[in-house]
Amino acid sequence: MVTGLGERIALFFVRLMGRSSLGLGYGMTLTDLAPAPVTPSTTACSGAMIATAMAANPIIQSTASDQGVEVSWAKWAVAAIVPGLISLAVLPWPIYKIFPPELKETPEAPAETVRRLAERGPMGRGEWGHGGHLRVANLVIWMGVGSLWLKVPGAW
Repeated sequence: MVTGLGERIALFFVRLMGRSSLGLGYGMTLTDLAPAPVTPSTTACSGAMIATAMAANPIIQSTASDQGVEVSWAKWAVAAIVPGLISLAVLPWPIYKIFPPELKETPEAPAETVRRLAERGPMGRGEWGHGGHLRVANLVIWMGVGSLWLKVPGAW
């Protein structure tokens, strides 16, 4: 399904942060982060539903279970949110310093995104549906895996 929602999200962040290549890097990171928790994909579905998204996950889950600790999707998300957000906030800067781009300033990028957003007009029905209803449904289902109301064999 192609609705243009991803492009609209990218344009939003470029408009906010796009005056430099470092800002563009942060903007693109946020563009990927914004829909990530509710984006259906093979990796995301298996990571959320089955403890085999990474080879160590079943071992970690078994070890935790032996110690009386239940590992659910929600508990994993809560434990991962702080280091994940710190990594997203901190890592672009050292990468920018280690591998400096040739073009460091992009003052025209925010104005260009305003023009492109104006061309696109208001959000359409497909963007609202794809960005709202379907993604909220995905998030509710994924968070419910392994809970009392949704049991899936092999799920966290």
